[in-house]
Amino acid sequence: MNKCEMFRQDESFCNGLLKEASVMLFIIIVFSGLFVINTVCAEDIQPNTYGVIQISCDEDIIKKNIASKGDGSKENPYVIEGYNIDAHGFPYGIIIKNTRAHIIVKACNIYGAENAGIALFNVRNVSIIGCTIEECSIGLELVSSRNVHILECDVMSTDHAGITVKESFNVTIIRNEVQRTAKGISILESSAILVQENIVYENTFKGIDVIKTSSFAIERNVVHNNKAYGIHLKSSRNGIVCRNVVDRNLFYGITVDSSTYITLWSNDFLDNSILILGTQLIHYYTIMISENNTVNGKKILYLKNESSLNISPEIIGGLGEVIVVNSKNINITGFKIMNTTVGLEIAFSRCITIEKMIIEGNFYGIYIHSLSNSTIHESVISNNIFGIYAKGIMNSSIFHNVISKNNYGAFILPFLYTTTAAEGSITTIVDLNSNNNITENIISNNLWGIIVLSNGNHILRNNFIGNFMRHAQDYGEANTWERNYWDNYSGIDINKDGIGDTPYYISEISCDKSPLIGPIRLVILNISSYEHSPESTPYLEDQSYDNTPSEHPYVKALYIALFATSVAILSIILLRKVSRKP
Repeated sequence: MNKCEMFRQDESFCNGLLKEASVMLFIIIVFSGLFVINTVCAEDIQPNTYGVIQISCDEDIIKKNIASKGDGSKENPYVIEGYNIDAHGFPYGIIIKNTRAHIIVKACNIYGAENAGIALFNVRNVSIIGCTIEECSIGLELVSSRNVHILECDVMSTDHAGITVKESFNVTIIRNEVQRTAKGISILESSAILVQENIVYENTFKGIDVIKTSSFAIERNVVHNNKAYGIHLKSSRNGIVCRNVVDRNLFYGITVDSSTYITLWSNDFLDNSILILGTQLIHYYTIMISENNTVNGKKILYLKNESSLNISPEIIGGLGEVIVVNSKNINITGFKIMNTTVGLEIAFSRCITIEKMIIEGNFYGIYIHSLSNSTIHESVISNNIFGIYAKGIMNSSIFHNVISKNNYGAFILPFLYTTTAAEGSITTIVDLNSNNNITENIISNNLWGIIVLSNGNHILRNNFIGNFMRHAQDYGEANTWERNYWDNYSGIDINKDGIGDTPYYISEISCDKSPLIGPIRLVILNISSYEHSPESTPYLEDQSYDNTPSEHPYVKALYIALFATSVAILSIILLRKVSRKP
């Protein structure tokens, strides 16, 4: 079978999953009888101490004369309609608890609640339709409930989540608009969830967040311009994410973190892409990504369990993203990948060659998790937040590259492994000597040139020029720094052998004992014959350097990236100290 068409045989399987999700939704709607809506308005009622409208049991609906019509049956549900609720000073605008009757809350406007505009606790058979909720702490909160449907609501300007679902079963969230919250739609510890045809945008953290949830479908949503994540899945399983438009979310498009048996099918990304995270092979191995996902109009190449392949534009055309999992002897050559979440992701693989690439304008240029005996060379890695972000790279070489105008040129970490025990998750740092060679690169005009937290690396004969904060930082042990050029080296060379007479200090315990007085003359291969414009082909000669960080699509993410990096560095240092205690 043609390796580049590896997922076409799975398309029928994906279509089957979509049909099953659609059938499930049809059954829910038809047999619950929840959408028989009455348009008669209820009379105003007096607020109480818990919320403007409080229902604590089925009997409250009749006792408090809240519903406009209905008897609570499936065929004739109670209808609570048309309330305009100023909930300032109250925890909730509408709170419904411990009910089993069929209830519709329709066309209510709620604003100003201290906790949630609408809260449903331990309820069954409730539909929220066409409501507007704004300026509350949470827009709509659903906890420990079943058979709940949220349809065509507008939720905006809330402090925390727009719609939050926790510990619930059989919930549909359809055709809602959620904007200017912290998390647009948040699903936690639930199952049988359908999130469909929503517009989720301009939220300050995440668009759609799914944590510890199983058996869910996220389909045909528009998720754009959220300030961190578009769609975030963590510690979840048995889900399908399909036919969504995910565009211009600041950090990530779709992130699949420590999850299993997730299918990503026919999603369209603009300036975003897919990032898979995890500490074990199963977190990568069980993720299915079909070839009909696109990034900036180009397909995603997903190689899983592959070997002995040569991939180039001449063979398969342009690519929007490359993901390599559990593979070996793969040669990827000559692509230009830009303006997305991750240009190239490699996990649990060996003997991978990356060469003659242009990787620019991404959050992660190259993201590595557990890679050995591999090479990255003759490539331009520029204008990314992280040029190279590597966790657990060993016995590999990074040479003859231009690593320029990134926030972090290269960030080299040890391998982190998480195990689950009775007392919870335990993260272990595997601190073996990495034995990587980072040689003859131009590392220039980054905020930080290179940060090393792993041990036993060899950083030799590189040119460090114009990096704004620091050229290098070494938090590892037994790393060798030799004969690099540092443009801020202030030592002298009395014997004129081209080597400084005093060390260049990188940290308190790490230094380059033989710093070069002048830069190494490196000419990086002219790769203009590939997907790259000749005028941006990098050479050391005739190249000017300034000390200002680059402006690129992710510059607004800088301060958060700095904070996250500081946390990562401190965490690894603390883990090392803990692991070395007798």
